[in-house]
Amino acid sequence: MKLTKILIILTFYFLAFHLSKAQDSTKQFSFPHKTGDMWEYFFDDYSPFYVDTLQNTTIFNSVDSYGNILITQHAKSLNPTKSLLILSDTTIYWIDTTNNYVYKRTIAQDSILVYKLGAKKGDQWLISKNKGGPGNFNLARVKNKWEDSILGKKTTFMSISYFFANNIKDTTGYSIMGGDLIADGFGLIGRGGGELIGQIHLIGAVINGFKYGNITGISVTDKENLISRDIILYPNYPNPFNPSTTISFFLYRRSNVTLVIYDILGNEINRLIDHEDYASGLYKTTWDGTESNGNKTASGIYFYRLFANKQIITKSMILLK
Repeated sequence: MKLTKILIILTFYFLAFHLSKAQDSTKQFSFPHKTGDMWEYFFDDYSPFYVDTLQNTTIFNSVDSYGNILITQHAKSLNPTKSLLILSDTTIYWIDTTNNYVYKRTIAQDSILVYKLGAKKGDQWLISKNKGGPGNFNLARVKNKWEDSILGKKTTFMSISYFFANNIKDTTGYSIMGGDLIADGFGLIGRGGGELIGQIHLIGAVINGFKYGNITGISVTDKENLISRDIILYPNYPNPFNPSTTISFFLYRRSNVTLVIYDILGNEINRLIDHEDYASGLYKTTWDGTESNGNKTASGIYFYRLFANKQIITKSMILLK
């Protein structure tokens, strides 16, 4: 009887172990989608010409009546004067929460299925039919899936290759579309290969108010504000600018807000928002390079400072004429 019980217990743990492994292999990823989430990547094409730091920020998100999530992200190059690559692009992601699919759409593309968050190693799917060029189909395939750590956090990784093929069941095809590396809780952490110019690697992120690694341009005050989830002040866009630029900020709770423009000497130039009450949400305002009296300002460096919830965040911008 004792031997029988031991065998039953061992069989139970054996099945439980393998069941847990099977569940791990089909784990659905958490794809970050909160407004204010930010990623910073190092870009390199193995030459001294294209070396840069890229920053991507979720500037807006919404949920439709079916529970699907729409995300708008803006990416930019942080040091274009040091690089031939100047990146400034807006991307829209749509998360089908029923199937855990992530679709991507840019200005030049229709919606394409880029990620199946519950996919296993070897899973493959159709992205789109190819309009000319090699192959008739654009396909995605999960090359590998494993556990590892990134920026101090252990998580699950998924490597996805994108390629052209002559038939939908082809597992190799013409590997010229590169691939993405995504991680649970982080989203995109790497991209490259194929005929893509260079590759990117994640070096820092701010997700759900928590900071990982390094993020350029976030001061100590900004980091505290991001973690406390009270306010976020985004980099103005465009920058440098002429004749106007957009300043965006996000409030996690109702706040009394003041937004002021200063010159490089600290003199107040224009008060865009003056002690006004705002509900939680994303807000945008435009500065047209004028003083409070309507006079045009000269080219130069200016600062915009946001006051809200007894917190102060300051960022710089450049007016070029």
